[in-house]
Amino acid sequence: MRRMGNVRRCRDWRTVTGQTSAPTVAAPVLVRLGTLVLVLGPVALGLSDLVDQASFDSWLYGD
Repeated sequence: MRRMGNVRRCRDWRTVTGQTSAPTVAAPVLVRLGTLVLVLGPVALGLSDLVDQASFDSWLYGD
């Protein structure tokens, strides 16, 4: 397997020694969080819209 650059993991946070090392650990975490928000946000909004449009006697309407 070929390694592409020096991408550090969260477990490497204790080994950060300089100002330029912190972004190499934090950037992948922030990218993953942003991707999670971009996926779950529209799903939550779509589900909310679906429940709002449910008829009164539907099981989605609730009590």
